[in-house]
Amino acid sequence: MERASYPLPEGHGWKARPGYRCLVADEGAVRFDFPRDWHVEPGPESIKIYDAPPPEDECCLEMSFRRQPHVDIDAVSLHGLVSAALGADDRLEIEELRRHNFRLLWLEQTMLDSKLGKPAVMRVAVALSSGVQVLLTFSFWEADRGRREPVWRAVLDSLQIGLKYPDPFSGRPIDPSAQ
Repeated sequence: MERASYPLPEGHGWKARPGYRCLVADEGAVRFDFPRDWHVEPGPESIKIYDAPPPEDECCLEMSFRRQPHVDIDAVSLHGLVSAALGADDRLEIEELRRHNFRLLWLEQTMLDSKLGKPAVMRVAVALSSGVQVLLTFSFWEADRGRREPVWRAVLDSLQIGLKYPDPFSGRPIDPSAQ
């Protein structure tokens, strides 16, 4: 994925919560807020957002997505997708959210980092709209949970998928599923 930044005209419609900026991928396929001072590194398959440039980082938010044929999002088992991908079992607490045009499921796993011997947390979210599937991961140290929880909530609360921005300088989307 390529990174591009553009100066926006006065009166544009892009809004991020205070202290955050917004990431918009592929003309609005995915949009969410992340902390303003975090470091963005686009890669060929995903975009990684760090709290500091590696190797000084203490956490990483990663996003990948793919466009897909339009599907009935209620007919797809998100629990099945996540369980198959992660080998998740029934002991994990899974949270499911529903928005206007998409569903989202997320879970958390805690593990011991083998190099540093510190407990680490990994959160995984899968979101599905009729034409886009999104994978978000967020990895951080257990000791930083209090500082990282607001970031995760901001990402999920601001997440929009499957919209189109015919004029990216306006920040005003259209919802293809409503047409």
